[in-house]
Amino acid sequence: MKLTTQDRRDNQRRALSRRLTATELLPLLQNKRGIRVLETDETIKLRPWKARVETLTDVQKLVHLAMRKDIVDEEDLKTALTKQRRRAYEDEVTIQLERLGCQKTGRLSAGPALTELSELSRVDAQSIIATYNDDLAKTITGIADKNPRANRHTYAKNLKTWDTTRAAEKSKQIAQFTDSSARSVALKDFYTFNDVQGFAVLAPTTAQCPVCAGWIARGEVPMQEATNNSPPYHPNCPHFWQTFSDQKADQNGCAELWNGS
Repeated sequence: MKLTTQDRRDNQRRALSRRLTATELLPLLQNKRGIRVLETDETIKLRPWKARVETLTDVQKLVHLAMRKDIVDEEDLKTALTKQRRRAYEDEVTIQLERLGCQKTGRLSAGPALTELSELSRVDAQSIIATYNDDLAKTITGIADKNPRANRHTYAKNLKTWDTTRAAEKSKQIAQFTDSSARSVALKDFYTFNDVQGFAVLAPTTAQCPVCAGWIARGEVPMQEATNNSPPYHPNCPHFWQTFSDQKADQNGCAELWNGS
């Protein structure tokens, strides 16, 4: 199916949103502080980083203590992810309104949708922090394997490079997932609350993942089925539903359409 000018413009908006999210996340994923007393969060059971830290030497434990992330970082990240999900949600609602011919913007108010976005962000933040701490412990061990005489200065130098490189990569991956998951919630809410009929096509139309390839092969998917099975289907999933509907709203119809509030 050939993309229209509006399709291309909408896709550019989505791409810009992901880049903005990645830029905002980058400082939160990097280590910017020295040693401090840390609070622990016993609810993290995703990556066994605490057990891994117990296997480190005393020097390595001090290095990990200086760089690990804690419950404060987790809360800051959750807040940032929720903010970015809300922005992506409102933007996707705006896109869908425009596709129906309405000059109206998405505006998410407090309610079930915002609660859902916040909960997604809480779970993601917990996972991201636990993964960071686990990767940090493994990297410290790796440095010692290469240089058994490594001291704090050796660890600090190597970990600074690791931290910068990792943050740049992870910020893009997390931004992609954060943006896509919020847009999927917005898409389902929009077509559920407005009872608009139509179909969707998974875009872009290339994929390596068999799940993504399967949806692409389906071509036109009924709107309800599409919104009930929305991407992301895996980490780094670049896909989204390109929506189509023969329904267009007039001025009165636009005023009545649900826009998130």
